[in-house]
Amino acid sequence: MQNPAPGSTQRWQKWNTNTLQWDDIPGETATTYTAATSGLIRVFSTKGGCVSWSDSIQHTMVSVNNHVKPEDIITIAPNPTNGLIQLGNLKAGATYAFELVDMTGRSIKLETGKDQTASGTKASIDMSIYAAGTYMIRVRDKTHDTWQVLKVFKR
Repeated sequence: MQNPAPGSTQRWQKWNTNTLQWDDIPGETATTYTAATSGLIRVFSTKGGCVSWSDSIQHTMVSVNNHVKPEDIITIAPNPTNGLIQLGNLKAGATYAFELVDMTGRSIKLETGKDQTASGTKASIDMSIYAAGTYMIRVRDKTHDTWQVLKVFKR
């Protein structure tokens, strides 16, 4: 976050949900502030005897904790490919969603389901209709609530 008023002094503040009041964030008096925790944040500015404060901004910290063990990493073959790719090492009995995404982030294809085989579970995606380039496959294990992202190269 940033306070753009040149020549002003500022105090960054965070809403205290216990006391229901704004508390100064210790040591935060610069024109910019990078939040380290989630919460409601604002800047209190003073310039030439005038006092103002910004609108408050709800800052939310986000982290991803996928819990995918090395032995659970999904395989993809052949890669690069001209057509059909196989996604392997899928968990037997699990339900998956597969999304093919181009490098601009556009979703091209979404599939859900599973294909049981004698050696476990695997799925296939036909890439033959797509232009040459780099694609991402987002794989969601709906049963165990995990995500993996795989890169595939289409010739």
